[in-house]
Amino acid sequence: RFVPPLDSSLQTENLQPVLATAAVGLRLDVQRKDELLHLMAGRLAHVAGTEQPAELALKLRERERQQSTQLPGGVALIGIAKGGVPTTTLGVFTLAKPLQWGGSSREPVDVVLVVLSPPGERQAQLWLLGRLARLIHQPSFLQDLRDAGTETLLLASLRQADEHLDDYLGDAEEAGPGQGPPSA
Repeated sequence: RFVPPLDSSLQTENLQPVLATAAVGLRLDVQRKDELLHLMAGRLAHVAGTEQPAELALKLRERERQQSTQLPGGVALIGIAKGGVPTTTLGVFTLAKPLQWGGSSREPVDVVLVVLSPPGERQAQLWLLGRLARLIHQPSFLQDLRDAGTETLLLASLRQADEHLDDYLGDAEEAGPGQGPPSA
């Protein structure tokens, strides 16, 4: 279960390949959502090796206009596809102060997870978004990201949660219906 498609560049059952090249921003001091989207686009473009930060910012804004990416718990989970991007890239961003996101929840967002992929890697993107959605439901996962004081600690928190995801899901299945993690 949760295996990436065979044609994926990930070729793994965990997040290790994308963690090695993730775009990270810690406790970003932004005042507006649009400012954050622009900042994330710049970091994603740099890490992904593309010279298209303005185009990525536009894609992020378009994605939010289509449907809010806000989830319960103060987190947003965004997936965008963009031609000219060489490979799937993960972005993990925490904010100094939560932002009103404009979704159905009135809870502000202070953790944003982004998956940027070339159009040909849509299946890999969906797998990665699904895995991240499951991680969000692990006890203390989001708080560990919020508390991380360095990129190294943030990535270590992600790595550790990812390594124990299948254990967590197995425990939840053994607990019985309605007692495990919420569905993503």
